[in-house]
Amino acid sequence: PRLSLRTLTTLLLVVLSMALVLLSGEIYRSVAHENQRHALMDLMKIKAAEALVGLEHQSLDIGLAIQLEPDFRRAFESKEEDSLSFELDNQFHQHSVTAGQVKLIRLSAYDLNFALTAQSSAELIDVARDTAVCPSLLGRARSRTGAARLQTIAELCLMPGGRPYYAVLVPVGGLHPVGYIQVVADPAQSLRSIDTALGMPVKISLNDGGEVYESSAWQDQDVAQNKLIASYSLMDERGVSVLKISAMTDISAFNQDLAYARNLVMGVGGAITLLAVFIAMLLLQK
Repeated sequence: PRLSLRTLTTLLLVVLSMALVLLSGEIYRSVAHENQRHALMDLMKIKAAEALVGLEHQSLDIGLAIQLEPDFRRAFESKEEDSLSFELDNQFHQHSVTAGQVKLIRLSAYDLNFALTAQSSAELIDVARDTAVCPSLLGRARSRTGAARLQTIAELCLMPGGRPYYAVLVPVGGLHPVGYIQVVADPAQSLRSIDTALGMPVKISLNDGGEVYESSAWQDQDVAQNKLIASYSLMDERGVSVLKISAMTDISAFNQDLAYARNLVMGVGGAITLLAVFIAMLLLQK
């Protein structure tokens, strides 16, 4: 009976030590994956901000290029709506637009009092023509005074139709502004560059789950093996989610290293436990 009790005690200690190793390994794996997910989210946040800054610069270039056209300046000064719409439509044939760098949605011309003068007719938008895109951007512009009215401002917004837009307001007239041009673009087109910047598959979706973009190497979560998926939501000025960006990274090498370390710890822990029990039994016998 004493031998059976000793054997049972030994086996129980070994089982408990192995269970502790397995439990601690799972906890460490979960914490490590969560840390990787948060690090990837921070990286997506940085790359998304860089993509939107690039879109703002490209929109500014479009707004400045319009002002170099003598016909546009003449039509803007005389407030000829048809001529202005024609000049605005011509900007849809710029290289950055035709090359797919910017998905231009709408161009609008405003006077100094932010009264609408003309809009482009070659627009690709599901918002009515008499509805301003990102109206809060125009509200911010109206409240500016002095030299602040010379600055370019931009905003990411969500319209009632559920589609996100990125609007940039460009002053017309240089140091003596006579009006403004609002350049509206699709932010998802510029955010596609995140997959190249991160070097991993990316998926961009709307708040309702509608897919906007998906990398060719993207795999669904129920199919992907040894893949870690992190998601980051782009917010507007009010803190409302506008777009959801998800990135997928391969963690197979990490899981293999973790499994090797777990097996090594189990082996070493089991051997140490058996040695400790054996020494304890010898001491008890004496």
